[in-house]
This record gives sequence, structure tokens and C-alpha cells, in this order.
Amino acid sequence: MLTKLIIFGVIILALIALGKSARQRLDPSASRTEGPRANKEQLIVLWLGIGLISLIALFPPWTYTLTVTEDGRTTESQREAGYHPIFEPPRPQNAADPARAPTYADGVRLDYPRIAIQLAVVVLIVGGLFWTFRSRASRK
Repeated sequence: MLTKLIIFGVIILALIALGKSARQRLDPSASRTEGPRANKEQLIVLWLGIGLISLIALFPPWTYTLTVTEDGRTTESQREAGYHPIFEPPRPQNAADPARAPTYADGVRLDYPRIAIQLAVVVLIVGGLFWTFRSRASRK
């Protein structure tokens, strides 16, 4: 539960920071003492990054989980369930043998490691492209 809150908190903070940064950069009334303004290429990269982060948040990767309990031993297994909307997760798959249903627990959960990797890759690429497309004046 704590991991979910941390990941969603990071997503929300990133979107707020990116939106605030873009708003400040686009405001023509902002004084020049605030720092250099983003150029057109940087703004395109920034908005593409916001779009990608939004897609990651709206269509996250899911994992099927299976817990089998036999003779007092519990075995857990996972496999990918693909990408599904956050508000409509995939349905858990039923146990293979209905006669053993009390010993099986099927479920679905978000794949947090993959979400974290995807967010890190997007942030690194967007940050690198944003830095690459900086204006000549700010390179000095």
C-alpha cells in the first residue's frame, strides 16, 4: 500500500512540477530575471513527456498473481497481465482445478517495478532532450 502511495505521489508531483514549469516559461509577462525561457523544441519535448507520464499512469502494467497453499506450505507465482486502464484492471484468472479452489488464491496487482522503470526512462529521456535543445544563449 505504501509503495502505491509513493508511486502515485511521484507521478502527481512530476505532473504538477512539469505543468508549473511550462506555465512559467510560457507566461509572456514573466520578467527576464526569472531565468531563460524554454524554446519551442523544449516545450514540445516537455509536453510529450507529460503525455507519456499520463499514459503510464492511465494504462499501467499489471501482474497476475497465484498463491497456492498445500500441506501448510505457500507458493506464490506471478506473470504479466499486460497493460489495462487503471480504473478497469484485468480480471483474475480462475484456478485450473475447481476441486482445489480453497487452496488457490488468484489475483491481479499493479507491476510497480515496471512502472518505476518506465517513469525513470521517460524522465531521463525528456530531461536529456530538454537539455539538448537548450538555446545557444543559455549554453554559455
